[in-house]
Amino acid sequence: MFIFEWHQQIIMNEDLEELKELGSSTFRTVYHGKWRGTDVAIKRIKKSCFTSQSSDQERLTVEFWREADIFWKVHHPNVVVFYGVVQDGPGATMATVTEFMVNASLRHVLLRRDR
Repeated sequence: MFIFEWHQQIIMNEDLEELKELGSSTFRTVYHGKWRGTDVAIKRIKKSCFTSQSSDQERLTVEFWREADIFWKVHHPNVVVFYGVVQDGPGATMATVTEFMVNASLRHVLLRRDR
């Protein structure tokens, strides 16, 4: 089991407003949203991930907290700001909340020819 020192902001799901789905993968969906009047990116683990085998649930939960812990420790002008985690999402899902980058995704920036 992954053990870490916890110093992160807990964000209540009721304080978030999902405005638009930005993208989705097998395990997660990313939304443009609002938190305390600020544009944010909300990265939710899909509810379907928590209906699978308990070993998969545990693995995803450990990966989620590991990623959140790393994100919390990284502070750099070229990295989006990490605001916190949501533990009480729909269907007991979890999410990370970060700064919202206007006009481009990381994929878009990396694929640009003029960079």
